[in-house]
Amino acid sequence: RSVFEIRAYLFAVCVIPDEQSAKARAGGFLRRSLLGVFNPEAITDRYSQRHQAGRALAAGIEETVRVALKKTGLDPRRLHHGQITALLRYYLNPDDHAPVLSSINAHAIEDLPAFDISKEWRYLKIGGTYVRAVTMRRIPDETFPAMIQALTALRHPLWMSVRFSKIPKGKELSRVKIRRNLAEALNLEKNHNLKADVAVQEALELERELIVGDEQIFLGEWVLILGELSPAQLELTTREVKMAFSALSGAEGLSETAANLQLWLSALPGSGTGAGDYRFHRMLTRNLADLLPVFLPYRGRGNPAVLFETREQTVCRYDPFRADLPNYNALVFGASGGGKSFLVQNLCMQLLSTYPDAKLIFIDKGGSYSRFAQIFGGSAIQVSGERDCAINPLDVEPFEEKKAYLQAVIGEMVREEGR
Repeated sequence: RSVFEIRAYLFAVCVIPDEQSAKARAGGFLRRSLLGVFNPEAITDRYSQRHQAGRALAAGIEETVRVALKKTGLDPRRLHHGQITALLRYYLNPDDHAPVLSSINAHAIEDLPAFDISKEWRYLKIGGTYVRAVTMRRIPDETFPAMIQALTALRHPLWMSVRFSKIPKGKELSRVKIRRNLAEALNLEKNHNLKADVAVQEALELERELIVGDEQIFLGEWVLILGELSPAQLELTTREVKMAFSALSGAEGLSETAANLQLWLSALPGSGTGAGDYRFHRMLTRNLADLLPVFLPYRGRGNPAVLFETREQTVCRYDPFRADLPNYNALVFGASGGGKSFLVQNLCMQLLSTYPDAKLIFIDKGGSYSRFAQIFGGSAIQVSGERDCAINPLDVEPFEEKKAYLQAVIGEMVREEGR
């Protein structure tokens, strides 16, 4: 059974205009994409100054994001050049079982793809893996925080590429005003146009938010890269992903065909542009924030004394004896037959492997832990009035404080049913 490790990478990309685009296109899609990410030296001296300015801007964005993430309690780490190259190698070779973020010869970029790429109508075949892109064709009708979890919780290994860029506010305001003027012109006709009236109100509200509020307009694109070992399994996974898109308040996923190669290249880690730049949607800051996968499944705290599997098939560690806990008490509750005893036995079994000298004492009414105790060399003592071991509630030391206790016990023993 597969257990996934979800990793999130954030790249700040500054696009540098390339007047030699025709010559770059002649080098092929893959070579052009790789050189654009990893070979800034290929840019002519004419654009070196612009390149340095772009690097400074990207570094500023990186520092701003790093500080913001640290304020939320996260610990972002910067990938060095060799690690980015290793990440690219893992993306380009889906037959590899796990990413190894170690240093790789950064100069052999052309050698990163280890398998032939075959382009079919419905998918790509890279080595022995069938690859397809699924994009967001229609955005949700409304958004709420963390709603993207419907996609991140899928139990399939996939790459999710979310690219977004901010549109200059002045340019977008001009566009909104033109749209409002067109809608108002339709409303001047003899027959009142209800759709035009709604469009006018929406445009006015958007103008107000852009001028008065802190909202910005962004272009966002969501691309999911799927990889399976057979076309049949790829179809099943695609269907499940499209259903997950439908769960996003009316969003719609699109199973790509002819654009698979362009979208696969545009989703390269660290690639800010690509040939597949036609799946972008306009949205406000608050809506974009709800659709960013900037959260991960809980990974636990402390030493991995106990390991659990989350619903996203990731590993979560648990240490009930962490030093920062105020006390070591715990409560497990649930419906009858819900698995409380199974959970506690699993917890104790893993704790025994970490603390082999620990002593476990169970006080159990139903006998659920008798077999567990015997397996680990313990013993189960049956406490009953008909057994050798019994509890006599009246056998207490004659303290004055025990009178109320004895009165309550005797009253419970002699009372009639229902009284």
